[in-house]
Amino acid sequence: MNRILRSFIILLIAGTSAPVLYAEDDVIEEIVVTGTRIKRSNLESSAPLAVIDSADLLATGTTNVAEYINKMPQSVATLNSSNTVFHSAVSGINVTDLRLLGEDRSLVLVNGRRFVSGMAPGTGYAVDLNAFPTSTIDRIEILSGGVSAIYGSEAIAGVVNIITKQDFEGVSVNVQSGETNHGGSTRNDVDVMIGGQFGDRGHGWITFGYSDDNGLMSSDRDFSSLDLVTFDETLFTPDTPKHWGFLGSSFGPAGSYAGVLGTGTPLRPGFDDQANSDLYNRSSARTLSIPTERRFAAANLTYDVNERTTAWMELNWSLVETRSIFEPTPLDLYDVVFDADKFASASPNPVNGLRFCDDPNDDGDMSDAVDCPPGHDIASSLLMPQLLKDTLLSFGLTDLNQIGVNGTGRRLVEFGPRGFDVDRTTLRIAAGIDYEMQNGWELSVFYNFGRTDQDQTDDGLVNVERALIALDVELASDGSVQCRSATARAAGCAPYNPFGAGTITPEAINYLKAPGTFQAIVEQENIAITLTGDTSIDLPGGPLAFAVGYEYREEYGFDTPGALSILGTASAPQQGPTSGKFDVDEYFGEVRLPLLENIEVSVAARAGDYSTVGNIGTWMIGVDARIIESLRLRTTYSESVRAPNVSDLFAGPAQTFGDINDVCNNLDPSANDTVTRNCLSIPAIAERVNDTGGFVLTQVERQTTGGFERGDPNVLEESAESFTAGLIWTPGFVTGFSVALDFYDIRVEDAIANTPRGTIISRCYNQANFDPSCGGAARRDNRSGVLLEVDSPRSNENIFDTAGFDLEINYGTDLNNWVDALQGQLSFALFLNHLTRWDEIGIVSGDIDDDVGEVTRPENRFTGTLAYDIGTWNIFWRFRFWDDVKDSNTGHLANENGGFTADGTIGELNNLDAITYHDLQIKWDFKDNISVYAGWNNILDEDPPILGQGTQYGSDGVNTNRAAYDVYGRSIYVGLRSNF
Repeated sequence: MNRILRSFIILLIAGTSAPVLYAEDDVIEEIVVTGTRIKRSNLESSAPLAVIDSADLLATGTTNVAEYINKMPQSVATLNSSNTVFHSAVSGINVTDLRLLGEDRSLVLVNGRRFVSGMAPGTGYAVDLNAFPTSTIDRIEILSGGVSAIYGSEAIAGVVNIITKQDFEGVSVNVQSGETNHGGSTRNDVDVMIGGQFGDRGHGWITFGYSDDNGLMSSDRDFSSLDLVTFDETLFTPDTPKHWGFLGSSFGPAGSYAGVLGTGTPLRPGFDDQANSDLYNRSSARTLSIPTERRFAAANLTYDVNERTTAWMELNWSLVETRSIFEPTPLDLYDVVFDADKFASASPNPVNGLRFCDDPNDDGDMSDAVDCPPGHDIASSLLMPQLLKDTLLSFGLTDLNQIGVNGTGRRLVEFGPRGFDVDRTTLRIAAGIDYEMQNGWELSVFYNFGRTDQDQTDDGLVNVERALIALDVELASDGSVQCRSATARAAGCAPYNPFGAGTITPEAINYLKAPGTFQAIVEQENIAITLTGDTSIDLPGGPLAFAVGYEYREEYGFDTPGALSILGTASAPQQGPTSGKFDVDEYFGEVRLPLLENIEVSVAARAGDYSTVGNIGTWMIGVDARIIESLRLRTTYSESVRAPNVSDLFAGPAQTFGDINDVCNNLDPSANDTVTRNCLSIPAIAERVNDTGGFVLTQVERQTTGGFERGDPNVLEESAESFTAGLIWTPGFVTGFSVALDFYDIRVEDAIANTPRGTIISRCYNQANFDPSCGGAARRDNRSGVLLEVDSPRSNENIFDTAGFDLEINYGTDLNNWVDALQGQLSFALFLNHLTRWDEIGIVSGDIDDDVGEVTRPENRFTGTLAYDIGTWNIFWRFRFWDDVKDSNTGHLANENGGFTADGTIGELNNLDAITYHDLQIKWDFKDNISVYAGWNNILDEDPPILGQGTQYGSDGVNTNRAAYDVYGRSIYVGLRSNF
């Protein structure tokens, strides 16, 4: 930081001591367009550029910029207030993802300069759009295609440049309130902006505001009120077609003991097999849209030090508070508390000690079991009701460890719902000087600092270490049940009784509750100096223009979960801390070559020296040619890069579970291939083959392989090739009409991602020089040979390849020009994307996953607007189209639906119809400086298509895809806007 500040101060002094230069008033003002650092006199660009004007934001009642950006066909909200409910560190965040290539490949700028990430560094890197007050925005420019040569890393998919107002004067007040027709998600917003001149040389504005969205619960909407999964005649009436049906959780408030009757039927309240109606509906306690409260302030200041030098400063501050909740903890004694989640003969846990019963004879008779955890024995339990004891003992069960994973489940409703309270504070300060030389060149230097602080508490969690202690009980002298350990009793231990409804006492809750904490810091600093202007080199189309510069940037990230999360003793996935930083020195240059009066070529290059990956380079070339007066051709080709960020490099280990394919499962001992030889070289597998004739994993052994995902300091940069070509037609015979058609093709190679854990095992066991630990990534049980854990670091794993067409149509006219009797102005705009290719290609396997036409990648998607102004009235209509799609182009693989249909697919439910949303706003300027307006979003009250559990794009608690579809239904808002 000191290095950056010293450099900035020296440059500031140099600029403010510059001599005076007289500036003529009638010079046409040039502006910097997104995609170049060379000033231009219009918004022409050699790359596809979509512009959202501040009037568009006002005409749709947009109070959160994410809502508008992610309704544009170029972008998708991969993380938003609905699909982050279960994601601890990113709960409530709103980001954008251009071309769906990943939010960390879409660069968000403010006035052409970087903005700090709003994500905890262990989870990713992206700007949180919640941080921007819409009242400050002049326009938003969305540039498609790789522009790393202009802006540096992360600009592989393109750039979103938020350009703020510069010359605002007066006082503006906007008050807006809205709610949905079906209840919930009441929104209230207010912002005030004050601006004007000070002295003879200064201008500035300041804005502050408040926004409150109380969110939605899943129970507020019919489509999300139940846990849904696809069923067919295998579980319902014969000949019933596949349909969405309620799939409740067997982890109910009274507990469940699954599979003990030999038929798979669980025991529930009453401890018999008749209470199947007691399935727990998890959606009853889930958040559909996270309540979000925002406070923000921003300021802009410019001061003419002299007639050549202008100093400026920008300030952004925001506090975003979100609160997500979901169903209470489902705690399984066998799997979580006894820590025997793999199988009865699991290895000792090196941290938590022995947590399982070992059957020394492997005969299923647990009467001689050793190393058993407290509270395991059924017959001697002081907590278990007699009816439950009798039922379990009647089936030959003597120990709870015999029941298995998810067999001793209880929904801990007494602890309340789980959830994340998140406070994100973002501060950004940018300051600089612009100095105009005598020859017209301009020297610009700026310093930019940004920081995001995240403070979070996690509710509803249980300390599983203490749960084990509280299950170990004895009779006290007065006949009551107490914790056996005197030390634990002194610490407040009260018996933990999960057997039945309402059996957990307040004293036990106080002893067992484990509120989690999470803190994160993200910092970004950079300084840049740019020299730009026209040279004395005259080409046939005009002077050669250039921009050259230097930029230094430093990124730092740190996050730490609470102690219980780090140790893995809370009823939540284990998570480790993240800490790391990097810096980069970059040199860049750009030239504009007007080769002919109607042909202009732009060339840009950037070279960077990263403290992590070393030297990297990127370049681009663009052509802007006016073929005839009404027709322009524009095209670009670029080679871009994305250097790994703090998350890619240093993300702490985060626990994960799920099925992976163990290549040793069902092996043929007589085979002599590499995989079989490597599997049999492991003593535990060889012994099991000798004893049983094979190595066949049980369902539990297949489904519960744990492991950790993490960053990797050795990960390398990504590279990308991007090509765009387009035509812009502005026919002279139709005033106010223009059409732009652009083709884009982007291919990202060596894309950074966590390596699939099954891929790690497959690669490892296909090696001649076999390492059983797979370089430390894999761990097997030393007695059964079962795969216990497989870790997955970040690596350069994939290729992303996408292509398509963008169509933009604009038209504006005075209706009186067409029919004398008509009055008012009419304007129309349409943005359309036609997707022709979106492939994910495995670098090693070569497998191609074609995603065109799946839920978040529709073949066609467009947004259109129609505005009519007449006198003091304005009517604005927006329509948004999402094409018919499929949840999976492959129709799902067998058992992908969890086995609830005979063939494991969701059948015709895989096909989702096209949907069109209509939004309308009416505004009345009843005074020169005061307007009132009312708006309706989703006027036709379109319900989203259902995507329940077992689908590729569905989300638990949402039952649809929030990135694609509206979950609110019809909503209305009213507002008042005044300008003085």
